[in-house]
Amino acid sequence: MNGRVSGHVFNLVRQIGDRLPDAAKYGVLVTEDSPQESVAFELIESRGGSGTALRQGWSLDAVATRERAGLGVAKDLFASHGFEVDAGVYATQRYEDIFRGKLDPQLGIGMHVSF
Repeated sequence: MNGRVSGHVFNLVRQIGDRLPDAAKYGVLVTEDSPQESVAFELIESRGGSGTALRQGWSLDAVATRERAGLGVAKDLFASHGFEVDAGVYATQRYEDIFRGKLDPQLGIGMHVSF
C-alpha cells in the first residue's frame, strides 16, 4: 500500500478518535520495522475495585499507525487529574495484509499519553 493511502487511513482513524471523549491516546509503537507515531483507543478498561495497583489500570486497546493496526493489552503507568501514561504490547498487521485477508501479526511495544 502506498504512503498516500495509508496516510489517509491513519488520518481517518485519528479524526474518529478525536470525536471520542477521552478515548484517544497518542504515542509511539515500536515494531520490527521501526518506531512509528501511533494512536490508541481503550476499548475495555479495568478500573476501581479492590486489589493492588498491579491489578488495576489494565485495558484492551486498539492501536493504529500510518502502516499498521491491531489490538493489545496496556497498563497504566501513571494516571492523575486527566493525565495518563501507559505502556502496552500490541499484535499489529499491515493494512495491505488486513485488506487481503492475510493473517501475519507482528508484536510491538507502545507508549501512549492522554491528557
